[in-house]
Amino acid sequence: MNVNLQQEMVLVTVIGVEGLPCSVRGQKNFYAIGGEKISGNFQLPWKIPSTWLEEQVADLVRENLTSGLFGVAKVSNPEEPDQIITVMLELSLPPHEVSNSFYSDLVKNTNKKRPLVIVKGGGDLATGVAYRLFKCGLKVILTELSRPLTVRRTVSFSEAVYENTVHIEGIQASMTSTIEQALQLLDNNILPVLIDPNAEVIEILRPMVVVDAIMAKRNQGTTLKDAPLVIGLGPGFTAGLDVHVVIETCRGHTLGRAIYCGNAIANTAAPGAIDGHTWKRLLKSPVDGKVLQSRPIGSQVEQGDIVALVDKIPVYAEIAGVIRGMIKENVWISKGTKIGDIDPRRDAEWDTISDKALAIGGGVLEAVFHFLAFPKEKCSYEKDGDSMV
Repeated sequence: MNVNLQQEMVLVTVIGVEGLPCSVRGQKNFYAIGGEKISGNFQLPWKIPSTWLEEQVADLVRENLTSGLFGVAKVSNPEEPDQIITVMLELSLPPHEVSNSFYSDLVKNTNKKRPLVIVKGGGDLATGVAYRLFKCGLKVILTELSRPLTVRRTVSFSEAVYENTVHIEGIQASMTSTIEQALQLLDNNILPVLIDPNAEVIEILRPMVVVDAIMAKRNQGTTLKDAPLVIGLGPGFTAGLDVHVVIETCRGHTLGRAIYCGNAIANTAAPGAIDGHTWKRLLKSPVDGKVLQSRPIGSQVEQGDIVALVDKIPVYAEIAGVIRGMIKENVWISKGTKIGDIDPRRDAEWDTISDKALAIGGGVLEAVFHFLAFPKEKCSYEKDGDSMV
């Protein structure tokens, strides 16, 4: 790594805490050559002296500047060895040169060689996005629930939450519950699936890009302030208002298009037609309860076959075809929840990422590289009017 130490600073971010009465995650300090602190102060709770932390971090910075190695490290209180703080070190511009512009945020908050992207959600469409980005060399962290309700599990990285590790089209993904482990997985070229229902990792790591791939058909809290580039999939977002770019998710001519001002096609509430079948190809829970038994994904079924049991109540196939997705057994669900789907095409692919997911991933990839080429270009959207620039 060729580094000009007279111009570059080291940004130290607290990403993990053990043995302290409350969390100090997310705190940041800038350091210069020799370990001198440029700005920022670590604030420990309840007047706990922070001298040990400042001194050990300064030593850590000096060691890393000498060796040229940057990444994750731990420091502990010499007087209270159980007090351990995990920090991440990365090159950055000096703080006086860092502004709120897109470009400086990009430099400040990311590894210059491999920008960091946080993808909220780990379902099949989120997997298509993560696959495209990861294949193109970007660092990607997926956030998920502790009990995902994913249907297309064979092509969803969220399955790592249940299986610990999955392999999808040449990419290994592993479940983790800590940011420290997520960064270590990335160092080993493994895609982390972080159990983080509220996506708190965004505030701590400050990625260059955030992609909301939850597919809730409405915005559940994503804002323009989450990252220099914020992307929303499908309906529920407005480019220029709550995200920078919207990606079309409706099948048809515009699928996968990046929308830089405005909205995607409104939610029709109807599933896309495959060989003329819409609602009948979906499998939904008839009652509240656990999925006790189900047919394996990839199974051929006929109309009228029992494909699952929810709280001992059978779920029947309304059409013949291939089971393309089925929810995990022993997961509790509510009545009306989608638990699976049947593809009427007998030769349907069920173990590779879908054309739809890859098209959407391509749209996200376009948005990311457009941002890298034109970081200051943005949409001006007037909420109370109709003008968009």
